[in-house]
Amino acid sequence: MARAFPYPLSAVAKEQLKPDATAVFVAANHAARAIEEAIEAEIPLVVPVAEHVPLHDLLRIHSILKTQSKSRLVGANSPGIISPNGHCRIGFQPLTSFSPGCIGVVAKSGTLSYETVASTTEVGLGQSICIGMGGDVLAGTNFVDALRVFEHDQATEGIIIVIEIGGTAEEEAAEWIKDYHARTLIPKYDGNFPSAFYLLI
Repeated sequence: MARAFPYPLSAVAKEQLKPDATAVFVAANHAARAIEEAIEAEIPLVVPVAEHVPLHDLLRIHSILKTQSKSRLVGANSPGIISPNGHCRIGFQPLTSFSPGCIGVVAKSGTLSYETVASTTEVGLGQSICIGMGGDVLAGTNFVDALRVFEHDQATEGIIIVIEIGGTAEEEAAEWIKDYHARTLIPKYDGNFPSAFYLLI
């Protein structure tokens, strides 16, 4: 079970705990510095939940991310990541909606992701991984990044993408899916799924 420790700096926590991930529960106007600190400490996965992080701060964060390969950012403005199969929960997802299963969910909208999760739970499919990428203009992890995770996750047999109007992320995801089917002789699915991928609009 995950535990919280009162370490003053990410670098100290990294040295003593060697964490795989960190959640950043810091107000928007201070979130950038906390994210930078986690990247400097080379924590592999950084998940900030704050809404309305200033755009100039996000631009700086993305410039920093391009100079390194140790850390991945999910968010900002992310409700988090959860694997109901027992691997992780980072964020503030409503646990009662989730159940272990085989559907990967990636969403810009936290609220719509919860509705999607509740629906897959209700019909008995459950979820393998749910990634809340956040609705910010600059996403640390986009739909294509999430699709690559799902592609290599053995528990994921179907995928739901919850989109929002604006930007090109959805078109890029559609192109990736098209390429996936072109280069994969046997796409991941079982008899219950007519296709390995679903697009929810």
